[in-house]
Amino acid sequence: MNGPKYFLLLASMCFAASSVADDEMHAHYLANAGVLIANGETKIVFDPLFDKDYGIYERVPPDIEAALMSGEPPFDGLDAVFVSHHHGDHFSPQRMLGLLRAHPDIQLFAPEQAIDALPFADSDGGIERRVHAIALDFEGRFAATLGTIEVNAVRIPHSGWPKRHTEVENLAFHVTLDQQATVLHM
Repeated sequence: MNGPKYFLLLASMCFAASSVADDEMHAHYLANAGVLIANGETKIVFDPLFDKDYGIYERVPPDIEAALMSGEPPFDGLDAVFVSHHHGDHFSPQRMLGLLRAHPDIQLFAPEQAIDALPFADSDGGIERRVHAIALDFEGRFAATLGTIEVNAVRIPHSGWPKRHTEVENLAFHVTLDQQATVLHM
């Protein structure tokens, strides 16, 4: 297939199959809004670690979470983790800190509210350099490059807005891997 590949991933969608492949690109559904995207050796994951299902959302199966934490395939060589917002069905500060401690090369991109909830300790020295807190108003835009990964983010309203969740820093990510595969995670 010539030209860039595009995947649109919405937090509200469910995958019927566990993976979608197009040449070297793969998407592996984890649960709720969690998904692994791999393009060749470049691997990223969205909203992979959370504690709450609120009685309606699917939780990441224990064997998948264990593979993620230990770096077993397909979670070996993860480059970056993206968190959409700091709610219990998208983000667990304790589990995320465990992942960052276990994998010294993973970069984390998340709203400032989520980063502020991470229980850093003095002994975590190198982790803070790999954590990218994103603070945006509804007019702002975040852009960064991590090797062959281009990261863009904007703040979008959380469901229920403007009557509820007005304070939630909810991010939509537009990430391009290796100048070949683009993912939109909302």
